[in-house]
Amino acid sequence: LHLLSRRQRQMCIRDRVNSLFLFLYEYFVKYIQEAGMIYTMMQVCRELDMTYQTLKFYCNERLIPNVKRNHNNRRIFDVKWIKDLTCLKKCGMSIQEMKEYLNLCLEGESTIIPRKEMLSKNRKNYLSLLKNCRTVLPILIGNRISIMKYVPVPARM
Repeated sequence: LHLLSRRQRQMCIRDRVNSLFLFLYEYFVKYIQEAGMIYTMMQVCRELDMTYQTLKFYCNERLIPNVKRNHNNRRIFDVKWIKDLTCLKKCGMSIQEMKEYLNLCLEGESTIIPRKEMLSKNRKNYLSLLKNCRTVLPILIGNRISIMKYVPVPARM
């Protein structure tokens, strides 16, 4: 190192610092991924059985807060919020309602009561839908069985 010129020494030190930084960055990303904290879009899609287009739609609608990007400029996510988001969607919440809920969550603990009210309203809607399904399902199954009695079986050739 002493035989090199000052400029060469500076370049050598800069290269070492850059390689150390890159190593630490890769180690940190690997550590976080192993801990299950962040995922890429495809990893999220596989983990939650979701289409890529759906996840991208949620990102474009700003339903997923704090989306970060990795060193390749790819989006990385915290899966917990996306799991909650898919649960809200399955419970029949509209996109607009999910946006309102997200905004309340981002405001902090002072909005816990309005959030509970939103979830309670959706819970009531979901329970009434479930009740309707429980009453309609036996009728549909019974009709299917009675219809199947009268459907002729195609002859084999």
